[in-house]
Amino acid sequence: MSRPIGRLLAAASLVIGPAAVVLVSAASPASGEPGPKTLAKFAGHSGQVHALLAGDFLTLVLLPAIGVVALLAWPRSPKLAVAGGTLGLLGIGASCTLAMFDIMTETAVDSDDPRLGEFIRKVADSGWAGPFFLTFLFGTIVGFGLLGTALWRSEAVPRWAAGAVIAYVPAAIISAVAPPPIGAIGGLVLLVGFAGCAAQVLREGVSAPVRAAVAPALPAPAAA
Repeated sequence: MSRPIGRLLAAASLVIGPAAVVLVSAASPASGEPGPKTLAKFAGHSGQVHALLAGDFLTLVLLPAIGVVALLAWPRSPKLAVAGGTLGLLGIGASCTLAMFDIMTETAVDSDDPRLGEFIRKVADSGWAGPFFLTFLFGTIVGFGLLGTALWRSEAVPRWAAGAVIAYVPAAIISAVAPPPIGAIGGLVLLVGFAGCAAQVLREGVSAPVRAAVAPALPAPAAA
């Protein structure tokens, strides 16, 4: 991905993805289990809900962004990069699935049927929702921790960028129990780390560290 358009797309994903996490956390009008209380709060904050749904959609951009980070770290830390990238993809994929509760709640508000709030709560309490939530927690916390460690060990990006990705793990845990506006702290920390990765991609592309790692293993050209 050394061509300018490829670099721009990769760098854009590294900024848009974490920015979407910030938007979701800052715009969410309610926290906790989906249900009647969440439905009531959604009904009184339509503007925030629209921003939340936009953030839910843009969170999909984190999927290619995780792939870019894993590629940056892979040449010198392949095992951590693969493990962190895989878990991170699973975590964000589960997060995007859980975003359906936001869509269901907004649809219930538009339907003006209070019984739907109880239905949403029952869906959230069902045995099917739990595995997605656990996958989101485990994949996000462990996956991004491994990715940050891989970046640190590979020295593919500045130390402060790798450190910010690692710091996202405790920040995300704090954000999970904090009120929605304060919960944006985790996303901001991730944005700082991924922005450092984006700057590196714009300078050298993603293929530069891969070439640097592979080049020593290539046979020297035969003498003429």
